[in-house]
Amino acid sequence: MLMDLYYDIESYLIGNTPSEFAELSIKLETILDNNPNLVCFESYLSVIQSFIHSLEGDHVLSFLTKQRALEQARKANDVLSVISITGSLAYMLKDHNAMYALEYAEEFYKLGVLSGLPRKIEAARHYMGLIHAVRGVYDMAVECQVAAAEVYNNDKGPPSSRCAIVSIYYSDLEDARQALYWANESFRITGGKGDVQMHYAMLRALHLLHRIDAADYHLNELHKLSLESAADFDQALFLEGRGIHELKSGDPQAAIASLEQALAVVEPLNLHIGINRCLVALTQVEIQLADESSKDDSSGPWMVRLESHAQKRDYPGIQMQAALLRAEFLVKQGRKSEAREVLQDALEILDSPTVKTLRTRIQNMLGDLIVA
Repeated sequence: MLMDLYYDIESYLIGNTPSEFAELSIKLETILDNNPNLVCFESYLSVIQSFIHSLEGDHVLSFLTKQRALEQARKANDVLSVISITGSLAYMLKDHNAMYALEYAEEFYKLGVLSGLPRKIEAARHYMGLIHAVRGVYDMAVECQVAAAEVYNNDKGPPSSRCAIVSIYYSDLEDARQALYWANESFRITGGKGDVQMHYAMLRALHLLHRIDAADYHLNELHKLSLESAADFDQALFLEGRGIHELKSGDPQAAIASLEQALAVVEPLNLHIGINRCLVALTQVEIQLADESSKDDSSGPWMVRLESHAQKRDYPGIQMQAALLRAEFLVKQGRKSEAREVLQDALEILDSPTVKTLRTRIQNMLGDLIVA
């Protein structure tokens, strides 16, 4: 057992049931107690205990225990475990403290490069992409995911999942051409066979192109596959995709119901990428339903919640998306001067190439308003 753990503790644990985690923890603790010379394996016990705490819902204790595991691995000069645990901490923190998670992801990447481990380099880039996407920093998220895909041999090509993720990020940026290109790439790689994420990516891309009839097929496939997997995240993708589909099909009331259901799935799981997308989509529906003649300060509770969430979490890209939506709402009410002020303030949120596309959208909308 110890030799299995030695090669990659995180991979070894995948697939075990909660009861097996506890059994493994007891076995390993007994071995370590009876063999003081095996103190170098203490980090593996801590990793298992961290998994158990996570399954029990105590994420703070899980994180602290995983941090202890990292220190134990460093003390034992167990390079493989240091790399594995560092990456695990990055992924663990992405929905709790994105900037802290990014520090671990960058360290994970450096360790992978120094050790010459391509799969760890790929995983690090992937994690960086996920973290940047949580913050709404989509241009950097795309760059990281493309870099992750490039780690694979050219003759093998990138995995379809990476292409689907890149497509989804482009949909978040409302770049229909790139979203469709990467969605098509994901299906090309698999020979046309799609999974939940791939159908969701294609659905989003087709929505941007207003190809609602073509999107119907992917919504149906998404529904079928999400039922087969029964995974909460897959169910959330289906509900969110259905909500956006209903909005694009002209049924905003149904869209609200679907998106609220999706939000009810991702919130308990603390999946911020899903929370962000649901709040953005709900705000879009709210704006569509808003009374043009009213002089309300916002389109409604979803806009208020989106803005509060983005500011509280310090998600610059999401703040910029919220600003674009607020400006759209104000323009709908004929309050163009206020919309210009919102957009000008939005340009001050983050001046960086990492949000180049969002800044361009803001500048373009601002230019249209100035001309008007």
